[in-house]
Amino acid sequence: SLPELMEAGSVIITEIDESGNVEKARVTNSSEFYLFIMDGEALIGAKQNRIAQKSVIIPPNCSINLPVNCVERSRWSSGMQGSFKRGDFALPPSAREKKGKLLKSKMNMLIQESVWDSVDDIAAKKETFSPTADLGEILASSRDIADDISNANISEIDCNGFVVFGAGRPFIEIFYDETVCKLHQPTSQKAWLADASETSDQSKTKQDATTLLEQLSQSFWSTEDPVGYETAFSSEEHNNGRIVLKDDAFIHGYFYA
Repeated sequence: SLPELMEAGSVIITEIDESGNVEKARVTNSSEFYLFIMDGEALIGAKQNRIAQKSVIIPPNCSINLPVNCVERSRWSSGMQGSFKRGDFALPPSAREKKGKLLKSKMNMLIQESVWDSVDDIAAKKETFSPTADLGEILASSRDIADDISNANISEIDCNGFVVFGAGRPFIEIFYDETVCKLHQPTSQKAWLADASETSDQSKTKQDATTLLEQLSQSFWSTEDPVGYETAFSSEEHNNGRIVLKDDAFIHGYFYA
């Protein structure tokens, strides 16, 4: 995963060149491992903060241009401005769902504006402000999110996925093993709480989760063009989801029923 290989110093992420491109970042994986980058994972620094637009898999000793989206509208530094680091937040579920719908509809030209609008909506909802309209700063400044995280015990759970209610449209997110799931739990929690509503239904049960899993198992999927080594699928019909495989093995996926 990106947290593991970045900590090992085996991944470098930069702007694609000195001029930069809001919707691209250059990822170099110098390790002997395949690198997994998760949809919505935050990359901070360089000219402006971004999130990964899709989940991708990058082979060992390989470089690719990663599709990204800006989550810091009012900063664009000159020059290369160093490399990216992994942020401590992720794109909230409501914003990812909108992005996913646009990707499925082949309306990529509208994604960046949609992400910026989502950041503005979250800032208004949480009554926070960032001079550069930075999603990470907005989430970090929210007292509600900080209090909820301090009271949560979800990080104590060993699992390889979640069914999430109360953060907008119910969804499922699954990782290929428990270790990688746990590495992404802190950023995922912050993202979920950005969309949490005080009026959300608190009566959901295990049966509701089972029903959602059954909808996933009965859903239909279409192949889509990969970015890296992954085999990618997007959900058909009214569902909204994306799944990536490596050599026919499940790696990561999310599904809004």
